[in-house]
Amino acid sequence: MARLVNKHKNANDNITYKIKEYIDNNLKLDLSLVALGDVFKLNPAYLSTLFKATHGIGVVDYINKSR
Repeated sequence: MARLVNKHKNANDNITYKIKEYIDNNLKLDLSLVALGDVFKLNPAYLSTLFKATHGIGVVDYINKSR
């Protein structure tokens, strides 16, 4: 069971690092939660929760800080 949880956590961490990289490379684009959700095929609220759990900062706060 612990293996399954770790595998799921690693997959979630991986996607949030891809989201972070996408944000960093596309700061001039529309980076709303809805737009990011469309790009990564995730519900915007779920995407936001995963990102904050991994990086300790919300997506919108990260975008604003990066700009």
